[in-house]
Amino acid sequence: MRGISPKKIPEFAAKDVELVEKEARFIFEISPDETRIEMRENPNPRLNVMAIIGPSYKFGRNWEKVLLAEIGISRSRPYHGARGLDVKSKQPIILRRRKWFSLSASQYQLIAPLVFKKIEGLAYQRISLWEKGPLSNDAFVVRAQWHRWIRSQKALITKNGYIEAIRGARFTVSLKDEYFVRDICWAESNLNRHLKNFLKGLVNFIDLRLNWYKFSYKGRKPIQGLKGIREVRERLGQPFLLRNRHLLVEVICRLKREKRNCFWYQVAEMITWDGKESEESRLTSLASSCLDLPRPRSRLGSIQLRITTGIDKKKDYIVFEVFLDKNKALPS
Repeated sequence: MRGISPKKIPEFAAKDVELVEKEARFIFEISPDETRIEMRENPNPRLNVMAIIGPSYKFGRNWEKVLLAEIGISRSRPYHGARGLDVKSKQPIILRRRKWFSLSASQYQLIAPLVFKKIEGLAYQRISLWEKGPLSNDAFVVRAQWHRWIRSQKALITKNGYIEAIRGARFTVSLKDEYFVRDICWAESNLNRHLKNFLKGLVNFIDLRLNWYKFSYKGRKPIQGLKGIREVRERLGQPFLLRNRHLLVEVICRLKREKRNCFWYQVAEMITWDGKESEESRLTSLASSCLDLPRPRSRLGSIQLRITTGIDKKKDYIVFEVFLDKNKALPS
């Protein structure tokens, strides 16, 4: 808004609508009475996004049609400028769109189920075309290790093998479209069965491995030098967890809240956690407690997704990955 005359706002708002209607891959248009949605696909898109347009009230007036939200597909980023999908034709760069308007709660409740269903469909189309892993005709396979702590033997048993690995299609959402971000965080936490099992197993492993020291540790040497602590540090150093710090915080919180493990503070020091709730966790709570937007599951269905690039001050968007439910795998 800085440097833009109020008289110019209608002109720029109309240009953004005109741009996405011409260039966006998918357009969702909310009717003026906010009861119907028309979805259309651009036969020759240059902007790989889903654009949502419709009525709004802002700047002291009613708008019949403005850009309300964008969801990026694959590497596209919402509202960002782009060279376009058809770069060989030397067409001009597509300019950034202005984030002046947002979906109201009632608009979001109306359109979110259709958007997430479309996202699932696009993910299925994309994944079905990929080559599969070397050891299976219908799965991606990667090397993996299983760890099991045997109390009676005071030993950690490690087994090598292969597992099916999650591979999904990626999408992006602006942090300014908070309704979408809330539901995405809620879906990862509550609907992703593979992730829930992964975190449950990790928390159980840490609890069992450290509980051994509850009575045997006498403080004769620094706790950081204990074998069990080193093994826990190694597990928490997995690339998947390091890329998703909010999951590390979730592990510590469960260790403290559910297991009441007396060594949770030492584990928190490993990841230099300051004790504050992660932003992803806060938004997850908002999604389930918002009175204007109840029942997130009614909008999300059974979508399986995980956040791959979380909330970062350096970025104005998050990236999430949607995968097929047939994969029975841990995050890799």
